[in-house]
Amino acid sequence: LAPRHPERAQSVCDEILERGLTVQRRSQPRIHPTSSVFLLDTVGELMSAYSLSDVAFVGGSLVQVGGHSILEPMAMGVPVVCGPYMQNSPGILEDFLADRSIIQITQSDSNKQSATELANAVIKLLSDPTICRSMASSAYHTLDRNRGVGDRFIDQISQIRPW
Repeated sequence: LAPRHPERAQSVCDEILERGLTVQRRSQPRIHPTSSVFLLDTVGELMSAYSLSDVAFVGGSLVQVGGHSILEPMAMGVPVVCGPYMQNSPGILEDFLADRSIIQITQSDSNKQSATELANAVIKLLSDPTICRSMASSAYHTLDRNRGVGDRFIDQISQIRPW
């Protein structure tokens, strides 16, 4: 788990412990290999954590805050699951959905339904390496196809209105 705001790390850690799970915080000097949850409570290491992951769930997408970046885990070759609220990246999300390189769980009226759908998606990916490789490959091609899009937009705008 990687809370978006590191100052929430202690409350997230407390929630993990309340659920009867064991937790390893990144800031702890000694690694406990039997921990059931790894809590990234430091800044600037998310990309490294993605490189160690089999699947990434992009947070902020189960609630209406717009979703966080789906590009980072995809750039690391990690299959991504996101929720229904991805207003911060609508265009690129559509590309990834069309290329079947992301799994988006549907909007639900119930937290339990969302949790079940999320769990099923993650279990599906963890139990089928072929799907994971296919999603990662498709995501790579989608990312590659969209490289330099900012420069292309500037070129098009410059043709309409030269600076």
